Amino acid sequence: MPRTTQEQKSLLGMAGEFLVAAELNRRGIHAAVTYGSSKSADVYAFQMDANRSARIEVKSTPSGSKKWLVGHKATLPENWRPNVFYVLVLLPPPAVRDSAKTNEVRGLHAPRFFVLTSAELGHLLLEEHTRYLEGYRLRHKKEFAAKGVPQLPIKLAEIHEDRWEKIEKATR
Repeated sequence: MPRTTQEQKSLLGMAGEFLVAAELNRRGIHAAVTYGSSKSADVYAFQMDANRSARIEVKSTPSGSKKWLVGHKATLPENWRPNVFYVLVLLPPPAVRDSAKTNEVRGLHAPRFFVLTSAELGHLLLEEHTRYLEGYRLRHKKEFAAKGVPQLPIKLAEIHEDRWEKIEKATR
């Protein structure tokens, strides 16, 4: 797979953030995308009458990828809070004009969303990292010494697909 430029990564990330905010708004939950280089969340979700909110981190990856790069912050138990969620977005290429004539073809170009609590994601990442370390030790006959970047394979997130009720419950 060819390397993506920083601009492509940025556009992919912004597309995911806006798609998550749009999906939450579509479901009757107010959502706002945040801006800046030192923001505390990608999206905030809230109910106007309930005074409850949720912080949402969005991680996007193109549909040809097999994993999301998540980052170390998600593996730290002190960051596993009940009102912090991760929405992982699997983003297919956009439809080409005239190609999306049927709902089946249109569906091939629709994003997929995987909604996890911060604790659910943290546990999955730690389990995956432990498996990776064991495999590395077996293959190389030594311990993995580098820091690495926590990654979550898509197959491990599948049970969390379209689990928007987690955010709905946190904001009601």
